[in-house]
Amino acid sequence: MNLTARAFLSPRSMAAAALLLVAAITCCPTAFAEEWPARPVRIIVPYVPGGTIDITARLMATKLSQAWGQPVVVENRAGAAGTIGANLVAKAPPDGYTLLLAAASELTIAQTTIKNMPFNALTDFTPIVLVARSPFVLVVNAKVPANTLQELVALAKRQPGKLNYGTSGAGTTTHLVAELFNGAAGVQITHIPYKGSGLMMNDLVGGQVDMAFDTIATTKPHIEAGSLRAIGATSLKRLPAAPNIPTFDEQGLKDFVGGSWVGFLGPAALPPAVSARVQADVIAMLTSGLAEELSRRGLEPAGLPAAQFAELIRADHTKWTSVALRAGLKPE
Repeated sequence: MNLTARAFLSPRSMAAAALLLVAAITCCPTAFAEEWPARPVRIIVPYVPGGTIDITARLMATKLSQAWGQPVVVENRAGAAGTIGANLVAKAPPDGYTLLLAAASELTIAQTTIKNMPFNALTDFTPIVLVARSPFVLVVNAKVPANTLQELVALAKRQPGKLNYGTSGAGTTTHLVAELFNGAAGVQITHIPYKGSGLMMNDLVGGQVDMAFDTIATTKPHIEAGSLRAIGATSLKRLPAAPNIPTFDEQGLKDFVGGSWVGFLGPAALPPAVSARVQADVIAMLTSGLAEELSRRGLEPAGLPAAQFAELIRADHTKWTSVALRAGLKPE
């Protein structure tokens, strides 16, 4: 069962790709209507400050500002599961001065779960580069009598519907990954949606909720404090930030991959030379220290170029639409 695209570039191939793209840009200056960037660039983050996407954007903004010789400003436009910020970029002039650092939710899930979407995720954006993947960790409250994935599945099967899982809201990536788990493991665990991950995590730590899927950056402090227990990681390889947590795959749920990702996009019809420049500089950053910083934060550096990133978006859109339909989710 291949649940998501798994193409990664090695550091050597990322560096080679970056050099080729820079060479193409250098030898074709007429591709730019002006020498881009000639003024400040905005990176729209469709979430509140302090989260994974926001922290990644600010790490990259400093480095991109140095590379481009212009200010790179991070602007948070949160709301509606990331679609408010995404819509701002979809409607922006395609000149390269307004870019989106997106997660999977607003690009591959929202079309299925939100009514009257103001944009089409597959046609209103120019995919530029996948920066990193963000696998989830399944954690349970310390009082739940399960230490492994097999024990948790057995417990859920003995008590159908009694166990519950919390999410930051209906139709979010954490919700869909949990429903993917329900189907793959053949269990029935009840969804408890919250208005934000902070409220959900408080109840999970307090024992009002049994379990949740979330990032290692969010869950690790609670795991180390002993209030939560890690059951498994939704990646095919163990996370460098948490090497002691086994994957679902190695615990018997083969090829189970679920989580989010972080990627750069621009409006549709973004000039190819601008897209190529952003792609080249991001890939170059991943070979010169940024990858290590992202790994420490629980992300998997990717450096996936535009064409493969576009394929990933389409594949994830198909996957999550199927999961939503199986779970009986309807646009709200």
